[in-house]
Order: sequence, then structure tokens, then C-alpha cells
Amino acid sequence: MNYLKSILSLGMIFLLCSCTSIYDVTKIPRTPDNVKAVRECQRTAATAVGYSQEGFWKLKEGCYRTLDNTIFQRVPEYPNSIPGCQLIDDWGEGNWKNFYFLCEPDAEGKIKP
Repeated sequence: MNYLKSILSLGMIFLLCSCTSIYDVTKIPRTPDNVKAVRECQRTAATAVGYSQEGFWKLKEGCYRTLDNTIFQRVPEYPNSIPGCQLIDDWGEGNWKNFYFLCEPDAEGKIKP
């Protein structure tokens, strides 16, 4: 029983500590098709003038999620830079933020997690 209490206590501490900041990182392989699609996502979102700020970002995020071979990660620290990657977009508010990076793929077209 003490074992279960310890696990629950550690879980609660982890949850409370992880509430401070959330950074979501999406890595997109830099392929000709993905670069073209990213530009189209940005152009489409830029023309969505009638949307609210939240609607604008949701439109852009939905578009980015359709790109091929993307990797999504939640990281504990602010991702200033990622080797082999270029920051193309970021958005968020409060203690939560999304980052989108174009990353150089390996010979198979995959990127490192």
C-alpha cells in the first residue's frame, strides 16, 4: 500500500511541476513538397484576415499538421534552436507555446526525433 501511495505522490508532484510551461515542437522534414506546403499554409493563413487571432493560428496549425513525416514532441525547456533545423513559426500564449521547425532529413527522408 505504501508503494502505491509513493507512486501517486510522485505522479502528483510531476503533474504540478510540469504545469509551469509547455513547449510543443513540431519538426517538419525539409523536402521540396513540404517547403512548398509550408509556404502555402502561411499564405493561406495570411489571407484569413476575418478570423480572430485564435482562428488564424488554428487554421495555420491545421495546415501544418497535414505535412508529411512530421514529428511532434513536448519538451520541458524553451527550444531556442535545434541542430539541423530552422524555426519557421511559433505561437502560443501564457505558459504554452508551439514551435515549428523545418529540419534536414537523412537519406531516407526521415528526421531525428
